[in-house]
Amino acid sequence: MSIILITGITGYIGNVLSVNLAKRHTILGVSRKRDCANFYSWDNLPETHVDIVIHLAGKAHDSVNQNYNDYHQANVHYTKMIIDYCNKFKISQLIFVSTSKVYSFSNLRITESSNKEVKTPYQKTKLIAEELIRTKLLTTKYHIIQPPIIIGQKEKGNLRLLEKLFSIIPVWPLGAFKNVKSVISYQNFEFFIEELILKQPESNTYIICDDQTISTIDLIKIRFPKVIILNTGKGFWKVLAKLLTLLKLNFFNLEVLNKLTLSETYSNEKIKKDLKIKKTIYDISKS
Repeated sequence: MSIILITGITGYIGNVLSVNLAKRHTILGVSRKRDCANFYSWDNLPETHVDIVIHLAGKAHDSVNQNYNDYHQANVHYTKMIIDYCNKFKISQLIFVSTSKVYSFSNLRITESSNKEVKTPYQKTKLIAEELIRTKLLTTKYHIIQPPIIIGQKEKGNLRLLEKLFSIIPVWPLGAFKNVKSVISYQNFEFFIEELILKQPESNTYIICDDQTISTIDLIKIRFPKVIILNTGKGFWKVLAKLLTLLKLNFFNLEVLNKLTLSETYSNEKIKKDLKIKKTIYDISKS
């Protein structure tokens, strides 16, 4: 049994992760919200013995709010505080949840050696945080994990936008686009976290994702079974996206169309090799 400090514990992932890890470990939390005695604020981090820190706190990608200072505060400043905390109290392990979005888009399967991309404040601050962890930790073993979209019981990111859209119009008109994506189900996310805690390989950076890819259409059928899929022409949507891009409209443009319709796949072979895992434990396509 370990004493684990989780930042961002009141978020969806932090909340579910803390409940499940609490079955085997003692859990402390850091959040701007202090909901119980075991929760600490950023101005008052625990000075009791802690074995492991899981750093979830941060600002996720937001296509509307692109204020760099907001991202820097959430993704860089808090990471610096955690690094200082680990160094001061000689924490044995830091697991930092970054993002697979730090890599450049590629038609090939993306690995940890693929090119990085710095176009948005989100990407830039996540990469800065990663580099600080690699270079500023003194004795703490680190594991930087880079998940794509996490599929859980509550929708996040683009799926959250789709949920709102489908509540108004339960139709998916982009059925003509046959793309596939790597995702990570919450079950596999937690599986990788627990394996890292148990086996603690040497410090490294890992992409984590499900073994199986899934098409956007199949994902919609699983998550939103009442939605009607329409196979309308690709050309119309490409022209519309270009037009709305020129008009500088954010709700639908080329960036949004590409996110929804292009294939994007990642490799989890590196972490499976280091953890001696043959396959992930959950297949979302069979849920």
